[in-house]
Amino acid sequence: KAGVDMGKTYGPNPLEVTLKPDIFQMPIGVFGNPGKGKSYSAGVMLEEAYTWDIPSLVLDVNGEMAKTAEALGGLVITLPDRARFGLSLNLLTPPELVSVAPNVTPGTQYAELIELAHDKLRTENRGGQISFQMLRDRINELGTALETRKSSVAAAISRVSVLEKDPLIGTNFDFIKMLNEHRMVVLDCRFLSLRQTQLIAAAAARVLQRHGSEMARKASENGDKEAEKWFALFFGDEAHAVVPNDSEVVSTQVLYELARMGRHVRT
Repeated sequence: KAGVDMGKTYGPNPLEVTLKPDIFQMPIGVFGNPGKGKSYSAGVMLEEAYTWDIPSLVLDVNGEMAKTAEALGGLVITLPDRARFGLSLNLLTPPELVSVAPNVTPGTQYAELIELAHDKLRTENRGGQISFQMLRDRINELGTALETRKSSVAAAISRVSVLEKDPLIGTNFDFIKMLNEHRMVVLDCRFLSLRQTQLIAAAAARVLQRHGSEMARKASENGDKEAEKWFALFFGDEAHAVVPNDSEVVSTQVLYELARMGRHVRT
């Protein structure tokens, strides 16, 4: 292939539009009024990325990319699907964990206990798996060490235990492994709340950023040829909602950073 084949221009004298393949190294925005072909154009780009052997992770808010992925042999998961997808506790930050835990009021003693326990486990495990039982045990330990009221310790454990039943939280979806195996992974988020979709966007971006940074380091310092090949595309549908212009929204913070530094972390 000479480049990224986007089709033909509209009009009486159509011209072939072929972009340089390094277009995928740049942040790309697809804009337009309803019904003007945004989803179709995005689908063409994803097909071309697949042809160029670029693994693509797609956050699909409207369920419009599933057919494209299925036609290419990619993986499509309609969420929630506890058997096939879940966010490990280690992918969430302590404030995020508190924000998704049911009936937790930020700033309370039990909320701070949850945050502190989670933060210590993330630091100790360095990206490794964190189970709900580990979190409950650490809350108990910290409650005793800090002489926290028993009612606050019980409240923290109770809230965490209820969160364990959330179909999106707790299991460990391996983003990188799935991308390597399927080349295109579409997470169909039609049936999730906006907050849940934003949480997935933030977690996925962190994984891609961390893995891309590690691959860049290995390629630069060790001359690792396999690491040198790594490059991934992260496509987010309805970005104005999933990544709003609001620094308080978790997905905005991490995706802003990914867009700014993406080429350096091969995403």
